[in-house]
Amino acid sequence: MIEDVAFIAYSVRDVPRAVAFYRDVLGLEIGRTFNEGFVEFDVGASAFAIDGASPGYEPGTCTGVNFEVSDVAAVRERLAAFGVEVSAVYEFPACSVCFATDPDGNRFALHRRRTSNGEFQLAFAGIPVVDYPGAIDWYSRLFDRPPDVVVREDAEAMWRLTATAWVYVVRDAGRAGRALATILLPDLDAFLTAVAGRGIAPPNIETAPGLFRRAAFVDAEGNSVAFGERLDSPKVPALE
Repeated sequence: MIEDVAFIAYSVRDVPRAVAFYRDVLGLEIGRTFNEGFVEFDVGASAFAIDGASPGYEPGTCTGVNFEVSDVAAVRERLAAFGVEVSAVYEFPACSVCFATDPDGNRFALHRRRTSNGEFQLAFAGIPVVDYPGAIDWYSRLFDRPPDVVVREDAEAMWRLTATAWVYVVRDAGRAGRALATILLPDLDAFLTAVAGRGIAPPNIETAPGLFRRAAFVDAEGNSVAFGERLDSPKVPALE
C-alpha cells in the first residue's frame, strides 16, 4: 500500500547548473547530497531532487512538480529578473499559479492555494492628500523606494508592503489629513534608524507592555502612518 510521496525528482543534463538554478534562483535549500549526480532539496515535509543519471527519464520532459509559495507574483518577478522563461499568473477559484522551466526545459509550477473561495486576498490602506507630488516624495523616502504601481500619474500611486497589503496615496482634498494606518515590522528600531538616514525624523515610541511597540509618523497633511513591532513573539530577520 502506498503510504506517502518519498520525493519528486527531475532529470537534468548538468547537475551543478541545476543546483545553482534551484538554490540561487528559485531559492530552495539543499537537504542532502548523495553523490555528485543526485541532490535533494528540502520542500516542506517532502523533498525535491535533481538527478544527473536517471534511467528511463529524458531531461526536459518532466512536468509535474508544483512548488507552494507565499506570493506567486513576487516569485514570478524574481524568476523573470533572472531571465527565466515564466508564464503569466493564472487565477483560479482555488489557487493562483504560473509555470516556468529550468535550464534543461523541465516544467514546474509556482502555486498558492486558497483556503476557501471566500478568503480575503488583499488589503489596501488609503492616504488622501492635497499636495500629491509632495506626498509622493515623502512616502517614497518613508518606504525607501518609488511607488510600485502608478495608477494615475497625477493622482494615485501604490506601494506593496507585504504579499497581501498595499498602501496607496491618492489626491483627495475632501478626505486629506484623516488617514490612520498601522504597519507591523519584524524590527522597529532598525526601520526607524533607516528612515532617519533618509531625512525623516523618527517619532517617539509608544509601548504597550507585552503587546507591541509603535511609532507614528505624521505627514505634512496630518495623515498618521504608524509602524509597530509585536512584543508577544520573537524578532525575526527582515526580508530582503
